[in-house]
Amino acid sequence: MIGKLGISMMIGVIVVLTAGCGTAATSDAQALSEQSTRLVPSTENEQPKKDEIIEKSGAVATEDGRSGFVALNTFREIAGMHPFSENSLLTKAADNHARYLIFHDLYTHKEVSGNAYFTGTYPSSRMAAVGYPHKEIAENIYAGDVSPQRSVEILFSNIYHRLAFLDFGFDEIGIAMEESDRYRYKRVYTYEMGMAKNQSANTLQNPKIILWPARDQEGVMPVFYEEEPDPLPECSVSGYPISLQFNPLKNGTIELLSFRLFDSEGHEVTDTHLMDRFNDPSGHLKEGTFVLFPIERLGWAERYRVEVDYREEGGETKRLSWEFSTKRLPGRVFRVENAEMHFVVKSGESCFFDLPPKDCNDKFGTYTYRYTAGLKVEERIWDNNTIQFRATGEGEVEISPDNGRRFYISVVR
Repeated sequence: MIGKLGISMMIGVIVVLTAGCGTAATSDAQALSEQSTRLVPSTENEQPKKDEIIEKSGAVATEDGRSGFVALNTFREIAGMHPFSENSLLTKAADNHARYLIFHDLYTHKEVSGNAYFTGTYPSSRMAAVGYPHKEIAENIYAGDVSPQRSVEILFSNIYHRLAFLDFGFDEIGIAMEESDRYRYKRVYTYEMGMAKNQSANTLQNPKIILWPARDQEGVMPVFYEEEPDPLPECSVSGYPISLQFNPLKNGTIELLSFRLFDSEGHEVTDTHLMDRFNDPSGHLKEGTFVLFPIERLGWAERYRVEVDYREEGGETKRLSWEFSTKRLPGRVFRVENAEMHFVVKSGESCFFDLPPKDCNDKFGTYTYRYTAGLKVEERIWDNNTIQFRATGEGEVEISPDNGRRFYISVVR
């Protein structure tokens, strides 16, 4: 038997903003053409067949979108931001693009004219096609077989997607989910953001500073893997990024003096990468936005402290200090530090095996496992470094991840 990692992909944030309020004017056509990926070619005039897409009633689609909407606004509330309102035109644009992705087995921001379900090449043209009157928009996409709430949580671990959700200027959204057994990722979520009011009005109603993770936030994911575009192209696994956004209408020019992270014992996490608009490889970060990437993955159920020193317009030095806690797994956690380790668990006990990365590319994609006849074994991937496990009966289990860290489990009554 072989356990395989459920495939999930993230697509890069495409933000089209007019100049002003510290934002940069850009063309969505240029941004999208640099980031789009066409995975499976489609015949130009191919038309959908009834059994190739799961058609959902409006009630089901609304329920899925509503769950994502509530989860997203909960996160914005934690950050101290004004909540999103729902916009039916943005929802229609989101559903149109989700259907296109499902039918053509794609994850991309771009559509090709002439293909089935085509409604516009770029997000701006798709939103214009449904009658959305504003040009300032952003689109987030998540593809993977997870709940709406989980899709939001994962997107918040990806810095470009997070910053789109926490943008000072956006105030409304449309969300859609489509699913099909023929789609390689099973489900796709599309999030279309826009501005009902002008950008300045929205920016002024949001906080002076946005911290993420927020002050005293609990249940934070400990890890960041990859997104497209990739802010850390040299790494495939690292710690959860910490972001700091200064509101351009409530702050002057910011000079960042230090951005530091400390563990629960007060030791500084020194292996980090600080990103701002000057060294952002994708050019998405704005003035006044700073991101700290811990190169090592954070621990489960750990408390961390962040300290930031900065000056505004050459004034006095100010300090921000806050704490957050990472997620606590619902069971005992065993750390598999090296290959050939042996563990003992009780029959029926649900537990987790954490394989902490040896470097910023150490993760597994698949694993094989063998066990004594008569044991009933249940296992699943929690993330690319963590396996959830439960066995009933008595016997031995051998698990061999493809990163070479094989380990053994004795199941006892």
